[in-house]
Amino acid sequence: MIPPLHRTNLMRLVIASLVLGTGLALAAAAPKKGPEKAGGGAPEAKKPFSEVVKDHEKLEGIFTLYRSPEHIYLDLPDEWLGKPLGLAGLMVKALGDWSVRGGSIENQVVVLRRVGDKIILAKRNLDYRADPSSPFMVAVDATFPDSPVFSARVVPTSESRKSTLVDLSGLFTPGLMETLSPRTGYVASPEDTSIAEVHDNPDNLAVRISYRFNRREQGEGGGEPRIGLNRQIASRLPDPRYLEAVVDYNFYRLPEDGFHPRPADERIGGFDNGFKDYTGVDRRDTAFRYYFLRWNLEKVDPAASLSPPKEPITFYVDKATPPEWRPRVKEAALWWNRSFEKIGIKDAVRVLDQPEDASWDPTDIHHSMIYWNLSDNLMFSGLAGPQVVDPRTGQVLKANAYLNGEFPSYTLHRYLVYAWWRAPSWERLEDPFSVPAAGIQNLASRTEAIDARRSGSPIGCDFQASFSSQIAFARLVLQSRGVLGKSPEESDRFAREAFAELTAHEVGHALGFSHNF
Repeated sequence: MIPPLHRTNLMRLVIASLVLGTGLALAAAAPKKGPEKAGGGAPEAKKPFSEVVKDHEKLEGIFTLYRSPEHIYLDLPDEWLGKPLGLAGLMVKALGDWSVRGGSIENQVVVLRRVGDKIILAKRNLDYRADPSSPFMVAVDATFPDSPVFSARVVPTSESRKSTLVDLSGLFTPGLMETLSPRTGYVASPEDTSIAEVHDNPDNLAVRISYRFNRREQGEGGGEPRIGLNRQIASRLPDPRYLEAVVDYNFYRLPEDGFHPRPADERIGGFDNGFKDYTGVDRRDTAFRYYFLRWNLEKVDPAASLSPPKEPITFYVDKATPPEWRPRVKEAALWWNRSFEKIGIKDAVRVLDQPEDASWDPTDIHHSMIYWNLSDNLMFSGLAGPQVVDPRTGQVLKANAYLNGEFPSYTLHRYLVYAWWRAPSWERLEDPFSVPAAGIQNLASRTEAIDARRSGSPIGCDFQASFSSQIAFARLVLQSRGVLGKSPEESDRFAREAFAELTAHEVGHALGFSHNF
């Protein structure tokens, strides 16, 4: 006799055997299927390349692109994988007067890599470097990684090709660069992104993107738009809830022209680019190196005492500049040729008018501009400096100068009001490195200015702050002596000469010189 407990276990074993046998029989009778994709369904069949890009506009330049309303396909040659490439973001339109036309947002070295079935776009970390042949290089790469800012799956094709097809449509989202600081309270999403223009040139790919930003109030993850400069954005808009930011992204070929970096020296007034170099760090008193930001000026005849350059530094005068002021802008900018002649270079600087029907845009990386800038902010002084720089060497590729379009009016009519607004604070005069209690917020902006100088972005210039006081004093003295006031010609001459000095000053910054030079 089987005990009750054992009898129960035996019954369970019989039932389990019957169920298992039935399942195996059904499985054997079922028709066999091929392998399935991880997400279910049959694997996607690879299409011929010609079919994938069918009905797309073909663009040929530094890269080959295929564009449609839905896609921008990049046909990436294998030789570009892992090769450094420049990426610069430039603001096409000003945001009220909070930013400037053509201003630099970011300038980086990037690289495209293939990882599995994806293409990764990474911003190179050039703040920490070592000689590629040095053992330090392994540690530097492992310690200070690049920043992968975009990835996209490779578009499969049926042919075996020496290039990779990738869809760039999702690249130009607001996250590619920080167009607006979160502190402004304005945000944009990928759905607020529109591709306006694509220009594929021999040395650069330019893509113009329009972003629709909307303002988040406090408590919705937004910043505080009603303090300091942030308030100026909202106050300059017809509807402060929304603004459009238009950005040109330039992927450009980095120069390979034998340019030699020049180590910076604090005794020489020039903008510089700094990084930490671990090569031979045990034999130096500092790990940091600084390269001057400078143009590649080479004499046509190196043996001649005075020779023109192979390629002059060329500036274009903004077509928004009033015609009566353009000659003065050119004359003042060309004053710098006297300095270059002292080092044996003749006509180093060239100044031309921006053509009315120019085929190029002012944000093109091959054209440097002298802008006639408008601002509703009386505190705006000036802005100038290198815009696009090879971060590896400090070679300047593009620079802009921004002139205050209201300055002639200040010198002619509003000099006393302007001098009162722009007069330097007594705290700064007593201690130029102090931070006045009423201006603690300036500390952050000063730090940002240093960072901008290091990255090759333009810096704010406060030259007009002291210059306006000088102008007001000079006018009062000349008027009291009867020199000014008798005829408008003398007043106009006074304004022209003051404006020329301002122009030469800002162009000097665009050439790479700082205030102590």
